[in-house]
Amino acid sequence: MWSGGRVGGKFYGHHKKSGLAPASAHTFKIQGYNSRGIESFGLSEKACTWLLNPPAIRFEVLPEGLNLAWDSSEPSECLRHYALYLSSEGSFDSTEGMAPFSEVKENKALLSGLANHETVHVALVAVNISRGHNPYVQSLALTPRPDETGPVISDVKFGSDLLEEGDALSRSGLLSLKAEDVSGVSRVAFYLNGVLRHTAFGAPYGWQVDIYGLEEGSHVLKIVAWDSFGNSTSLVKNIRVELALPAAPVFTKPANGWITHAPLVLFGGRSEPDTRVQLYLGETPFGDLLDVDRRGAFSAGLTLAPGVHLVRAAALNAAGRGPLSAALQVEVDTSLPSAPVNLKAEALEAGVMRLSWSAGPGDPPSGFNLYRSAAPFTELAQAQKVNTKIIAGPGHRDMPAQDGAWFYRGTALNKAGNESAPSEPASGISDSKGPRARVSYAHGVCGKIFKAVGVAMPQAICEI
Repeated sequence: MWSGGRVGGKFYGHHKKSGLAPASAHTFKIQGYNSRGIESFGLSEKACTWLLNPPAIRFEVLPEGLNLAWDSSEPSECLRHYALYLSSEGSFDSTEGMAPFSEVKENKALLSGLANHETVHVALVAVNISRGHNPYVQSLALTPRPDETGPVISDVKFGSDLLEEGDALSRSGLLSLKAEDVSGVSRVAFYLNGVLRHTAFGAPYGWQVDIYGLEEGSHVLKIVAWDSFGNSTSLVKNIRVELALPAAPVFTKPANGWITHAPLVLFGGRSEPDTRVQLYLGETPFGDLLDVDRRGAFSAGLTLAPGVHLVRAAALNAAGRGPLSAALQVEVDTSLPSAPVNLKAEALEAGVMRLSWSAGPGDPPSGFNLYRSAAPFTELAQAQKVNTKIIAGPGHRDMPAQDGAWFYRGTALNKAGNESAPSEPASGISDSKGPRARVSYAHGVCGKIFKAVGVAMPQAICEI
């Protein structure tokens, strides 16, 4: 239906379209015509009918206000925003004549600043892009309430197991729990027999219980959690402390199968804190009780007789001695290997000396050392060690710092690191310089004289 008129040379009017479906979008176009029937480009405008108001409001009463949520109104292309209406005077079924309390774009809102314990009536409408809305609503009565309860404490565990009434603690471990509150948890305190033992100020909430600092027997555990408003919740459990035997220590040194020539062997390992460690040769206690530091480490140097030994360890606490550890094999070998034989020294070019030898009788050595001196020697202290690393095979090349005669002896090493007596000596002359030639000319004749170092050469003279 169209109606309108003309004022001052301008046309005005309005058009009403009926029979349209609710919550639907439509595009309208208006064109003008002049006296000759020519039409203008026209104007297009998109419009929507009233949207359906959200049928239900979900709410949650929080300390900071009322948290509201609802399903979105469709189609989204027609939605401009949502308008919330509040009344403290009673329920209402129409928003006509009321001003909105707030307008929001999303399908959620937080109503804050409301008086606690006073009921308010809330209604929600969907405003379309044409700024229209269905004013007929069904208000919802809500009552804001302050947070007056403490956090919820749950999932109390010692280690990985839930802590039940009357449970026994036999080892040190982590006492943990979950604490939740809509206002946030400020702290959790742990009391034992009325004495504060630990306070946790952030999740995860827990107390690392050192059982060695507790007396055996019955105890009362109390856990108190506070929220950000000072509301608290308490949980009490009766527990028992029954110290268990400690686990077997673990050796960290020396390595299993260690072979050494030194009778004094350094042992080290780890055990439970607040225990002491006893070493055993086989099944027999050996040495004094060893203290364990706060990280659980222990160490001791013990003198062993030559031979193969199986060393074990056991930890002790107030409950008694724990089981023996796995055996650690250590061998003290004081035997000397046979000296190398057939040592030979051969001079090569550029002053290099090539040394070769053979292993002596008995078990194959694990390596060799080579010693050098400018004079004959019998004691290794009278010579210089040639190699910086153990020589693996029966041969080595040496580059003395100076030319001349050099004397060598070799030794063999076994797996324990024991060094044999020196081998028989070998010697050679190191020469890093090649032969030299000199040419001279006599006046008036072609005379050539060749001389080589250490070699007599005849003169060759020719007349010119």
